[in-house]
Amino acid sequence: MTLMQHLTLAFLLVASFSLQDDPAKLVDQLGSDDLELRDAAQAKLVTLGAGALVALEKGAKSDIDEIKSRCNHILSGFNYKNRAFVLTFSTLGDVGVARLTKELAARTDVEERRYIIEALGLSKAEKAFALIKAEAGSKDGETRRVAFEALGNFSTKEAVDFLLANTKEPDVRYRKAILVALGRTKSPAGIATIVAGLKDEPVKMACAEALTAAACDATADEIARGLDSDHAFTVQLCISQLGRLKSKKHAAAIGRHVAGADRTAAEALRALGRIGEGADLAKAALTRAPLVAAYAAEALWRMGDKSGLPVLYKMLEGDATSLAQERLRAMTGKDLGTDPAAWKAVLEK
Repeated sequence: MTLMQHLTLAFLLVASFSLQDDPAKLVDQLGSDDLELRDAAQAKLVTLGAGALVALEKGAKSDIDEIKSRCNHILSGFNYKNRAFVLTFSTLGDVGVARLTKELAARTDVEERRYIIEALGLSKAEKAFALIKAEAGSKDGETRRVAFEALGNFSTKEAVDFLLANTKEPDVRYRKAILVALGRTKSPAGIATIVAGLKDEPVKMACAEALTAAACDATADEIARGLDSDHAFTVQLCISQLGRLKSKKHAAAIGRHVAGADRTAAEALRALGRIGEGADLAKAALTRAPLVAAYAAEALWRMGDKSGLPVLYKMLEGDATSLAQERLRAMTGKDLGTDPAAWKAVLEK
């Protein structure tokens, strides 16, 4: 009987043995005198895959030839074209990083290498950084892009400096990956570059994604610098992120934009509603254009003030029905149509 036939039979026999999911015990059973038990243990280890890596690595160095041979056979059969499988190595600590490092050096298939690079990045292991940094210089374009993205998992000064040094990359594909990675480091040092990129049409959406990833208490002050920009999209994105952070420290700076153009004013009101500041500004904005008035009413409601609700009810019966429904759905998570009475029953009970 061939080894493959043995393994096929072993899968059928697994249930007949009380095999546990303990990889170390299963590896020990690879040296059993019972062939069927050996095959069943091997089949179980195959199903455990990367979850049995520690035990398999140890077994591959066993003094018992049968255990050593079978462990090496299982390890050599790992499918590195299966992205989900490869990414599990990132959760296995030093032994996972060691296996990924070994496979990266041995494999030439670009798809396999990309998955390994991605997994090394997710591991956030210090020893993985140099490997990924080197791959950022790959001749394969997609591998290079994946490497730049993977560097976003490292928040060290070395990683941030390397990404900043490459933000002038002429190829837009790589520049986008670098900017998004820079945002994921959540480093205040990268915010100015990301905010400046919001004006650059080819990469502005990547910068928006990066700013969202970077937004945290540690970067709030740097993001707030974008409020002084003369670029509307930049101001709106920075307001949005500060609102998401509920940054009371920057409420006054956000409030100054309520007097701006409608879209910017609406974004500022939404942020103030999240922060819980600026009720007077919101009340004054209830008489402005529908877009601004709707966000003003929502902001007041989020502050516990229902005085703006009649504005939304009136919009339901007028020319701004869709806008009113949109904001009411955002406020309540419900869709009650265009009947003001139905909304009143929910909002004013």
